[in-house]
Amino acid sequence: MFYQAIIKPEYEFLNVKNSYHDFPVYFHKRLCIGKIISGVKYIKMNNHENKISRNGVYIIPPYTAHSCKTDGNSDYLVFSLDFSEINNLEILSEGAKYLGMNLNKIVKLINGILNNVQIENNIINYLINYCEENYNVNDYKNIFFDFSP
Repeated sequence: MFYQAIIKPEYEFLNVKNSYHDFPVYFHKRLCIGKIISGVKYIKMNNHENKISRNGVYIIPPYTAHSCKTDGNSDYLVFSLDFSEINNLEILSEGAKYLGMNLNKIVKLINGILNNVQIENNIINYLINYCEENYNVNDYKNIFFDFSP
C-alpha cells in the first residue's frame, strides 16, 4: 500500500494506492470528500452500505460514524477540511483541483451535507426542548434516543 499525505492546518490531501485495509467503525473530526480512482470501496454509514467504484465520489460529514472496506486493491484520493472552512473558496478550489473535480460540484456536495446537518440539529433541538419541558434535568442520564431505522 502506498500512502501520501499533504497536511495543512485547515485541510489535508490523501493519496492512497493499492489499499487493502478495511476500517471498523470510526469517525473523523473533518469533513471528508473522496474520489475512487480504481477498484471498489464500500462505506457504511447510518446502517446503509454504499458501493463506490471508479470515478465515484463520496462525502462523509465530520463526527459521522462509518466503516470502510475495499475490494482488496483500490486507489483513492481524499480531501478533508475543517468544517469551519466550508465557505473558503480558495481551499475548496484547491480540493476540487486535487480531486480532479469541478468546484461547483464540491460546493453542491457540501450544501447537501449542510442541509442534512440543519435537519438533524432541528430534530435534536426539538428533543432537547421536549425533554426540558417533560422531564427533570436529573433524568437526562436515563434518556437514550435511537435514530436507527
